[in-house]
Amino acid sequence: MAAKLTATLAVLVATTANLVAAQKYPFMPTEWPSQDQNQFITGRLLEAPLILDGMKKVQAAVPENILALPVAEFHNYSNTTYPGCTPSELPAGMTVNLNSTQAQAACWWPSNNCIRTTATSYYQPDIVRCKGQNVWGLTYDDGPTVATADNVATRNITDILGRLGAKATFFVAGSAVSNAPGELRRAFSEGHEIAVHTWTHHPLTTLTNAQIVAEILYTEAKIYSILGVVPRFFRPPYGDVDDRVRGIISALGYLNVIWTTEPLNNLYRDTRDAEHVSSAADMASVVTEVEKWFVEQPGFISLEHDINPNTSTIAINLLSRIESMGPAFPLKLKPIGECYNIAPYMNVQPGQALPPLPEYRANPTDVASGALGTGVGVAVWRRVTVAVVAGLVAVMALV
Repeated sequence: MAAKLTATLAVLVATTANLVAAQKYPFMPTEWPSQDQNQFITGRLLEAPLILDGMKKVQAAVPENILALPVAEFHNYSNTTYPGCTPSELPAGMTVNLNSTQAQAACWWPSNNCIRTTATSYYQPDIVRCKGQNVWGLTYDDGPTVATADNVATRNITDILGRLGAKATFFVAGSAVSNAPGELRRAFSEGHEIAVHTWTHHPLTTLTNAQIVAEILYTEAKIYSILGVVPRFFRPPYGDVDDRVRGIISALGYLNVIWTTEPLNNLYRDTRDAEHVSSAADMASVVTEVEKWFVEQPGFISLEHDINPNTSTIAINLLSRIESMGPAFPLKLKPIGECYNIAPYMNVQPGQALPPLPEYRANPTDVASGALGTGVGVAVWRRVTVAVVAGLVAVMALV
């Protein structure tokens, strides 16, 4: 009897400890950035404990001369002026200065699609391809978005992926997650990987070090408050990254994922689904171009979006075409973690079960700091209380 009682209490203690640990997130914000992506993260939002702690990690890991690389000038969307880069090195619509030396030295991604392939003491290599032959790293940016009666969105994409038995990596924006927590939970529950894509979608080289940290960590915290996981993968908006941004990404524990773009090989795996695509003919044209990828080839990573009905429709039409090909389709669709054999979440070890989803309050901004507050804190202690009561019932049964 005593042995059974001891064993039951041990299980109770372990269960309670695991529940608390699974839900714990230091410095959970009490205030969140605006859902308006036109608003930069500024002011007291940069003084929150979460951001100050992130800056300590960055300053401890990244050399001062890298953190001192100049900030680019923001105009709108991806249109920036990076200090020292020639117009011939950029996609159409980007504004530049005349000297390319600085951009090349800092490996600014739009400049000749520069990537880093070797790790240093302060950043990890960029991920730009999937390993293996015929492996398609399937990724979607900017969501999640909610389906309406007349339009399609993230869940419609995951529905057809489910029929295909395939998973994808969704690089989500914190502002979008705040507006659609249920969509995030659905994609995650269906086994898709969730990754970070900043809060406001501003090009990161135009932001200060603290703002970059805030873009990443506010999004991370919001994802954690809904799913209980910390993503491993990060994608910079527009692919805009240099060595300063790489250093900050790595210092916060993330791996930088771009998409396969190799000008020398004429290899571009950007569907261009978000570029002035508004009509049915435009969408059909995108699908026709991407169908040219449906051949045997080295592994690659693609760029698609689930930001609006048009991009989601393109994604669904492409997946429908793949579905119609059946066994004749020559590629294997995989999320980034699977094609690199890397655990997609920092707080979940390989082979370890995912933590239970936290209970989420109706208002996605109502998540207080610490395990004893509202929101996530309430979810933690509800689960702990259930575990304790269940344990006590088991103990009483033995007495």
